[in-house]
Amino acid sequence: MAVVTGAIELLKGHVPVLSLAVPYLLAVLPVAIVSGMGYAVAVSIASMAEFNFLFLPPLYRFTLVNSATGSRFSCSSLIVICQCAVTRRVVAP
Repeated sequence: MAVVTGAIELLKGHVPVLSLAVPYLLAVLPVAIVSGMGYAVAVSIASMAEFNFLFLPPLYRFTLVNSATGSRFSCSSLIVICQCAVTRRVVAP
């Protein structure tokens, strides 16, 4: 996740910040394939918390300015968890 954080730091001036949450969620896929769903859910929650803490205002706090952002995070995490479940079934017969 450190590599993803560095990349987002470089891109945040050029791309809308909320769009930059996707790389964090993509980092969950290898965890799901290698370690299973339990770890994937934990990494998904941790990555969204890290993104919230480092990049969303108010910075360095675990608060959201509006509920729409929280809804987006919840939906994104749910989609990634479902994607991990499907990927795990395809990769590991």
